[in-house]
Amino acid sequence: MPEDRKVQHEIIALKVKFNLPRQSSAGLLVVYVDAARLNYLAGFSIIAVGQDLTREKLARPHGDLVKAIMQGLSRLELNADLHGKLKTNIDGVITQEMMRAVVGNIQAQDIGTAENYLKKAIEKALSIDKTEAQLDFEPVSYGQYAELMVEDEVEKMTFAQKIKLVMPYVNHRNDIAESVVKGAINDIALIKFAFGRGERLFGLGLIIYSMVGKSVNSVFIAAGSESSFKDGDVQAPISDFFDGLESLMDASAFDDAAAMKIESALRRVNTAALAEAASKNDKAVLSRAITALLSVGIGEGVAAEADSILMNSLRMELLLKPGARARRKETREQSVPEQETTPGGMKMLNVDLILSPSKGRNISSLKPGDHVQVMLDSTSPVAQKILKQLNLITGDKVKPVGATVYSIKYHPKEGYKVFVQIAKGILGRADEEQDIRIKTGDPVVEETMRQASSSMMIGIIAGVMVLLIIIMIFLLL
Repeated sequence: MPEDRKVQHEIIALKVKFNLPRQSSAGLLVVYVDAARLNYLAGFSIIAVGQDLTREKLARPHGDLVKAIMQGLSRLELNADLHGKLKTNIDGVITQEMMRAVVGNIQAQDIGTAENYLKKAIEKALSIDKTEAQLDFEPVSYGQYAELMVEDEVEKMTFAQKIKLVMPYVNHRNDIAESVVKGAINDIALIKFAFGRGERLFGLGLIIYSMVGKSVNSVFIAAGSESSFKDGDVQAPISDFFDGLESLMDASAFDDAAAMKIESALRRVNTAALAEAASKNDKAVLSRAITALLSVGIGEGVAAEADSILMNSLRMELLLKPGARARRKETREQSVPEQETTPGGMKMLNVDLILSPSKGRNISSLKPGDHVQVMLDSTSPVAQKILKQLNLITGDKVKPVGATVYSIKYHPKEGYKVFVQIAKGILGRADEEQDIRIKTGDPVVEETMRQASSSMMIGIIAGVMVLLIIIMIFLLL
């Protein structure tokens, strides 16, 4: 047996094809076993009249074999009695002792003995003998197993429940949602990428792109300087990749500042090129496009690798649960207390944006690098230090301070979260429910211009007065 056929994952798919000559029937069975804990996880089976199932090939992906079983349930004439017995009894006859023997024999490359154990289990479940069985197996990751179990979950849902999950991805159009659900249309592009910039920043990312809405639905980024951020595999099953990405977002070395820059860049640009490359499954074009987008966020010198899959939004929701993960992400961001040093080494302060209803700019029109004016909370020791250094406290009044937009995040239910850079190593955060107009520009520059303008006006008035005096003198002569 080749080295890569050994049980290297915690789950093993046991694929069995069996013939029941006395009953003029044949069957297929796929059983999932937790090889580490020796637990029976799930099973898919079919017994049909005739020999059609004996022609099925076992040496193919477990998911394909499960699909053959599901299709056979409606295509073939079932041996109702035996089919029902196997489905009811199989989990009871596959005991932990039997699993230990089967897994042990597979690891010892004794496939014949493992095959015999499963043959006897099938005979016991059906209360018959003289069964012919053939075994194949496949190591399976938890992500691959989760993808398969989604199909079982879909079958248990009502049509209304399915429509509700799909609606956010199809611009809330009921007609398109019905098409997506009924036809299992792949309306979502999931773009996985890994990147590095020199030897100081690495990371993983996932873009969830709506092919119907032509827009980015969600972005998840993990970035950091430690070697653990290098280990992402874009070829991994999407669930495994996403789990790894989220675990890095929880890591102590997670660089929040870099992640925010990247996310902001990905949300600002036109990502239609990404969607086109994803739809064609062109990894080279996709990798170049991701590299270009990341360069906008974190500068030149980025190397990126990308892969993508197209998926039905209903199955994607059930598999990845991006909404729940996004809420956990928001909770992580909100849980950073004022003045806490972020993993990126930056302090976070609460600030207030200064309103300017007539001449200001809407928050939604701002982009990173724009200059805005904010008011620091003078009760904060760090803010007090900044205000005093800049001489922005006059009596009991505090003057505004200039800041640069760092990133802007929008959530439909919560509004805008605006992050600004106040000084090197210090970020300010302001929350606004509405797309209000705020004051832009630099208050120091404005004050200088105001003073210059006042001085100029005084000079003009003085000049006019002198001119009037000279005219009066000439008139009196």
